[in-house]
Amino acid sequence: MGSRYQYSQQAAWQTFPALAHNSAVLSDDPSSVISIIMRGGKMAVTKDDVTGLTMPDFGWRLDDKQLADLTTFIRNSWGNQAREVTADEVKKLRGMESTMKRKEPSKSNQPETGQTKP
Repeated sequence: MGSRYQYSQQAAWQTFPALAHNSAVLSDDPSSVISIIMRGGKMAVTKDDVTGLTMPDFGWRLDDKQLADLTTFIRNSWGNQAREVTADEVKKLRGMESTMKRKEPSKSNQPETGQTKP
């Protein structure tokens, strides 16, 4: 288990951004962190990274207060120090369609799957 576990640990550290001292986590505007917890996220699929890892959304499961508490916890753990997030901030974002406009991915950077679309 030793070397395989170490490889898995190393791969995870390279794949997922650290939450400790993360500028998005510590930002004066917590909407980015709230949004990713609420709506989830997906890494880009490229020729080099074909997995497209995802983080599930939790907005359907957490009410505004719970989501605010979780965001505040993340913003104040692992050495982080940031202001408290309120349920009103979450409610405001929940009412928005999205906190960012998503672009269609560039077809030139998509992996070759050998499949054709109908």
